[in-house]
Amino acid sequence: GNFAMAPEPFPEELWAALEVREEEVLVTSKLLEEARQAFSRQAVLYLHHLVAATFPELPTANAAMKAVRRGQVSVDGSTVTAHDAIAPEVGACLRARLGAAEAPRAGLREELEKWNQKSSRPEAQLRVLASDPALGWAVINKPAGMHCSPCGFNPGHLTFQAYLAAMVPPPQLGTHSRGPRVCHRLDFR
Repeated sequence: GNFAMAPEPFPEELWAALEVREEEVLVTSKLLEEARQAFSRQAVLYLHHLVAATFPELPTANAAMKAVRRGQVSVDGSTVTAHDAIAPEVGACLRARLGAAEAPRAGLREELEKWNQKSSRPEAQLRVLASDPALGWAVINKPAGMHCSPCGFNPGHLTFQAYLAAMVPPPQLGTHSRGPRVCHRLDFR
């Protein structure tokens, strides 16, 4: 028979729907040792090293450090934001708030359509050229003259990075960031 397919959600709706969750672990000597080995830390082990070794969604020291500074990590119920916080001792309760994504700008899809209507030339339009939604990567055409990332002189100006949430869904596998980001730019002439 005739089955009506439900419309697929737009990428920005998927980013907005990512739910924040909290994960909690009890610090053990095994966790501390794994963090020491992972980051070659024999003397001082910092909190962000333990967080990176404990929570797969924050797999690098840099990602874990950002989570600490944003106030997403607590030890024994107290939020820790110091970049140089020492890892807690065995028996401490380590908690991380994970999964949060930045809310995409309202009306982003319409802004994208408006941009692409300015020209019929493919090279002047924002278009997904190739992607793997499962792994969370895409190759997207960026028109000449468009800024890649937010600029200090005009924070309300839409940039290539801002449009990504309307073009690329969060990865289905692995970890995601707080929103889609530009990681490489290839220029050609």
